[in-house]
Amino acid sequence: MLLKKSFLILFSFLQSFILFIYGAPTVYINNQPFSRIRDQLTQPIFEGVYYANGRYGDIKYTDKPAQVRSNNNKQNYHFTDSPFRILSSNFEIRLNGGSYDCKKDEIIAKCGLIPLYSYQHPLYNSLFYTTNVNDVNFGWNTKIKFTLIGYVAREQRCGARVEVNRIVVKTGRQAYTRLISNNEVVQQYGPNFMFQRVPYMEKTKGFFYAWEPIGNRASFEEMRKQKQSGDNFLVDGSPSPKSTICLVNQWPF
Repeated sequence: MLLKKSFLILFSFLQSFILFIYGAPTVYINNQPFSRIRDQLTQPIFEGVYYANGRYGDIKYTDKPAQVRSNNNKQNYHFTDSPFRILSSNFEIRLNGGSYDCKKDEIIAKCGLIPLYSYQHPLYNSLFYTTNVNDVNFGWNTKIKFTLIGYVAREQRCGARVEVNRIVVKTGRQAYTRLISNNEVVQQYGPNFMFQRVPYMEKTKGFFYAWEPIGNRASFEEMRKQKQSGDNFLVDGSPSPKSTICLVNQWPF
């Protein structure tokens, strides 16, 4: 068993090393490499830990921490930046109306993007996360509401090199989920952690792939400011029409 685990770790390392050296095939959008607009489309994701009355609760991941604070009396969720970026749920507002108009579906298909959802577990007062709503089945309970957080990659394509793991901890009626990069897991818990069985803990290695922060990691306030002002312009530099509607083949007003 130990030999098998060692082999899996070595195989995973070699696979990541080969991808890093040779890279995945270049994806072109509008006859231009996707990397040309990647940094304008990807954005920071924030990790918010719920804390109230001396107790910790669930963990919320969002690109809109100010909105979450407003919805929770501005005090219960304490946010820090996570070391990866994703595409927002409405990233088309940086595309539509310019030279990349109506390219959302093409980007999703060519980059192998998948949606990242959060939902309230009916048995726990906390948020869980999935990339496929069909994987969530509570039988009689059909009132599960899924919230689209954004888009991530199912594999290392279009520059998405950060392997993100899902770790769910359940103790009695309490539960919380962490979305944490594999590098952080290795640094904090060791290289074998994701392969070890731990009571009350469910682990998913390679839950999705995300993008690294741009350049040096910006501070929390700088990243939040960037998000608030970033949608004013399209990826081609022209002013944003502030519309999420694909404008091609629309009749002029």
